[in-house]
Amino acid sequence: MTDEEFAAEYIRLEDGREDDTPEPWPVEEMRTIVARDPGRAWRLITAIVRQAPRALVVRVGVRELEEFLTSYAREYLPLIEREAADNDAFVLALANVWITHGTLPPDVERRLVASSRGMLTVLKDS
Repeated sequence: MTDEEFAAEYIRLEDGREDDTPEPWPVEEMRTIVARDPGRAWRLITAIVRQAPRALVVRVGVRELEEFLTSYAREYLPLIEREAADNDAFVLALANVWITHGTLPPDVERRLVASSRGMLTVLKDS
């Protein structure tokens, strides 16, 4: 299955799904992809965000993008900044990411917040 086909299937099965129903297979598969293949994860996240309805973009931010940024933000920061500059839907996804202050290097955290137009949530250490 190509990345485009996977993104289309993810959107088809996940769009409009109620939170209390089981997650479809592409959501489960995305967890594995984010953990094991950051290049493919980036391509899929951006493809889904470009095509998905607003409510699904929010879910992608809360789940897949947040997990991706926790692991790979430093490595992918130039691509993240470029995508945010060109894609308002990606900014919406970023706005629904929560990171804990100190999880990422200070410069990376600052640049992510700037890319989200100040909307990414940085939680204080408890």
